[in-house]
Amino acid sequence: AAVRAGMLSASLHGIYALADPASPFFNHSLVFVSYCTGDLHAGDTTVKDRRGRAVHHHRGARNARAALTWAVERYGGTARQVTVAGTSAGAYGAVLHTPHLARAFSNATVRVLADSGYGVLPDGVSAALLKRWNLTEKVLPDTFAVPQIRAQLKKGKPLEMSDVVAAVGAAFPQLRFGLYTTALDRDQTKFYKLLGGDGASFRTRAKTVLRRLADGVPTLRYFRAPGRVHGVHNHDILYARSVGGVRYVDWLQRLLTAEELPPSVDCDATADGCGVEGDGVCGCCAKRQLYSQACDWCAAEERAQSAIALLLRSMIGLGASETRPNNAETGHNATSGAHRSATDDGDGSEKEDAFNPC
Repeated sequence: AAVRAGMLSASLHGIYALADPASPFFNHSLVFVSYCTGDLHAGDTTVKDRRGRAVHHHRGARNARAALTWAVERYGGTARQVTVAGTSAGAYGAVLHTPHLARAFSNATVRVLADSGYGVLPDGVSAALLKRWNLTEKVLPDTFAVPQIRAQLKKGKPLEMSDVVAAVGAAFPQLRFGLYTTALDRDQTKFYKLLGGDGASFRTRAKTVLRRLADGVPTLRYFRAPGRVHGVHNHDILYARSVGGVRYVDWLQRLLTAEELPPSVDCDATADGCGVEGDGVCGCCAKRQLYSQACDWCAAEERAQSAIALLLRSMIGLGASETRPNNAETGHNATSGAHRSATDDGDGSEKEDAFNPC
């Protein structure tokens, strides 16, 4: 894999809008690892689908390592704060590559942000996928050197992705971990069903995994929002998301920089609850007061099997008859920022207006 340095598109949104003073990463440097390998940025193999008609090149580990090696060479001696972040598949990749980066940036403050991906999979699926993608000690040596991971594999116990999050958190107590999700995350639910799980049980299992991780890793906090929108960091709804009066962007800023960690935030603890009806972001989308690509996630899923579902089954090694029909997705590309404003407080300082998610 080759690394090319250059300027990213000015159309980046959410935390990646580095020129936006409202972003927690205003004026930071960004190393972006593209994703096209279907292996959570961690595979290193070439496989054919079960019919032998398609060849899939799972080389995510090589691509990520090339980019991260470049980042270490460029910033390793000067970086004071390093945040390893990813959304969806990238959330898994961020955690899997954290051991390498934590050691490489040992003089920096390191934070890990996993947005909409933290190991909610049916039993046994993680081990099967890791084997298929050839995720081994040779491919990710720093990750497999984590004591809890090494001990679990030595005992012959299957390695679940949630176990990896817990093990990395335990091995690097100086790190802070921030997990974000929605209670009914449409994409995570889709994959959970695609991989043979019962969609109706996703919400309960996801909540159980979150709380187990928070109980087991003292430096891990989570923000669980209502509704089904998948992802927050790559959308300007970053500034619109609020649960129980706590704005996500403020919570995130505290997690990154405050001396004390903020408490976890859970929609189950609020009067509005975790259902779609309690999702203020989707409420704004429905009223046409918010125009964002994230609004696409608010719509109810269609009940037809989609071509993308068949492709995904092929990539991860599932036959078309081995799982339930998947729901198709529709998408649009209209993206616009959520409203943020401030007023002069009379003494020259700025004071934010009453929060309006729309």
